[in-house]
Amino acid sequence: MRPYRLLELLKLGRIEFAGFLFGVMVSGALSLRGRALQATDVIVLLAIALLTTLWSFAHNDVCDVVIDRQSAELSSRPLVSRTASLKSAWLMIIFCIPANFVMTTLYRNGTWSVLVLLASVILGGLYNRLSKRLPGSDILFAASTALLCFLGALLVADTPQAPGLAWNMVWTVVIIQFLDHIIFNAGATLKDVKNDSAFSAITMATFSGVTVEEDDQLCISGRFRGCIILLKLLSLSVLFVSPFWTGIRFSSLQVLLLVIVAAASIYLTIDAMKLKVFDREEIGRRWVKQEAMGKLLVPFLLIGTAGWKWALFLIVVPLGWFLLCNVVLYRRGASLQKGF
Repeated sequence: MRPYRLLELLKLGRIEFAGFLFGVMVSGALSLRGRALQATDVIVLLAIALLTTLWSFAHNDVCDVVIDRQSAELSSRPLVSRTASLKSAWLMIIFCIPANFVMTTLYRNGTWSVLVLLASVILGGLYNRLSKRLPGSDILFAASTALLCFLGALLVADTPQAPGLAWNMVWTVVIIQFLDHIIFNAGATLKDVKNDSAFSAITMATFSGVTVEEDDQLCISGRFRGCIILLKLLSLSVLFVSPFWTGIRFSSLQVLLLVIVAAASIYLTIDAMKLKVFDREEIGRRWVKQEAMGKLLVPFLLIGTAGWKWALFLIVVPLGWFLLCNVVLYRRGASLQKGF
């Protein structure tokens, strides 16, 4: 395969976001195993995250290509610009999904692991097919991602009889990941609301009354704002009351860090919904900022279970992967590519 074509396929699969999914899966593994997590576990979780990112973004673009080709702002996407073909996109999807099942089966030959992966694939595929037709389909995306977090724990479980309190921490992290991915995905769809409205696509934003006027005035409805803020507060509530059912108490430093990051996360979430003029790239930047801040919460939550080294790993590695891939693929460093 020619290097240029390979780069276009990696852009199609948004490989730069694989680090964040890797962080989600590792957070699930750390919530169960903590400091006992092994290097082989990390490698397998990275491989699954890479394959999942490639197939899911490629499938999303395949499902949306007709609408995307009507938008000048999405002209740089590989399928829109035809630097990657539909055939190559389908081949990548067909290769990556079975490869994930093979890897999961070989590493941890457990029925539950395979079933959880299958459920994640089905929900992810349904989201890609229905994201422009079904309001609230962000729940499907979030559930698919949360199941991968749970899969991270299943793949490192020595026995199915792990201590009950350990699994309580797993479920805490899974629920937080679920809620946070609804928030991010629903918020990030604001960047497509102009194009979606023009083609009568139904998303949480359009269904909630978010509109873009002729002069590019962005009107974010109170219903949309209220829903996002409620989800954010629910996620933070799960985090702060988790010691009552996990048995792992916060240290004073942990509490301070969690309070600061939680306050900053709420601020950035509200700030992301203050835009008055439709600017696709600015919307994307603001929602990525609030997501990046929100992603600090789980590592700080896991300090008591996994220690500082793994907490820093969860913070540094996903971000480092994102920055490195952006430099290699787009020569843009920290900024988002236009086709995001």
